[in-house]
Amino acid sequence: MIGPFTALENFIFKAFNMFGRASRAEYFWVMLVYWGAMIGLAYLDALVVWDRIMAFSLPPLNPLAYGTVYLFVITLIPRVTLSVRRLHDAGRAAIWAVLPYCGFVIGFWVVFGALAALFVGIANGQLAFPAGTTLFQAFMSMFDTPGQLADGTRVLMVLGMPLLVPALYLLLMAWPSARGENGFGRPVRSNAIKGTGKAAEHNPFAAYAILACQDDGGPTEAQRVANKQEVHSLYRQRVLGLSD
Repeated sequence: MIGPFTALENFIFKAFNMFGRASRAEYFWVMLVYWGAMIGLAYLDALVVWDRIMAFSLPPLNPLAYGTVYLFVITLIPRVTLSVRRLHDAGRAAIWAVLPYCGFVIGFWVVFGALAALFVGIANGQLAFPAGTTLFQAFMSMFDTPGQLADGTRVLMVLGMPLLVPALYLLLMAWPSARGENGFGRPVRSNAIKGTGKAAEHNPFAAYAILACQDDGGPTEAQRVANKQEVHSLYRQRVLGLSD
C-alpha cells in the first residue's frame, strides 16, 4: 500500500498529469492532509473574523485575505487530476471528477433560492408564525400544497441533493481498483522487496542479470598464467619500449 509521503510526492509532481492511475490509498492520504490543513486554516480565518466582529468592524471582504481560499485555489488542479487518476484506477470515466463541483453549484443554488423565497415571503406577509413555530418550519410550510407532499417533504428532498452528490462522489473515490491492466495503464501497487523496503519497478533488462550473476567457476590456472604473461608483454612493449 502506498504511504503518505509517496502519495504527497505523486500529488505534487503529477499535479498536471491526468494519465495513469492512482490507488485508493494515494487518494485518501492526500485528502486527509488536505482537509486537515483546510480545517486548521478555517479555524484561523474564523478567529480573524471573530476579532473583527468583537471590534465592531467589518471582517475582510477580500476572499484572498483568507488562507482557506489560497489552499483551495492552489490545490484545485492537482486535486482534479488526482481524482481523474483515481477514477482511471477504478475503471470509471474521468467526467465524474466534476461531480463535487456540480454539487457545490447545486448547493449554492438551493441555499440562495431558499433564502430568497423566505425573505420574499416575509416581505409579502405570506408567512405567519404561530406560537411555538420555528422559522424553518414556517419556511417549509411555504412549499406545502393541498393534495401534494406535506410537512416540507419536498423541501427536504431538494435540500438533500447537495448531500447526495458528495456521498456519490465519495463512493466513486472509494471504489476498488480494477484488477490487472486496463485502458489507463498498469495497476498501482507497492511491490516491496522483502528486507529492503523498496518498491520493485518493472525492468525489462532484469532477466539478463541472471546471466551476469552465474558462477561458471572462474578462469582456470592456465588462463590466469596466460593473462599475466600478456599483461607483462604489453608492459614491456608500450611502457618500457622493449621488444620481446
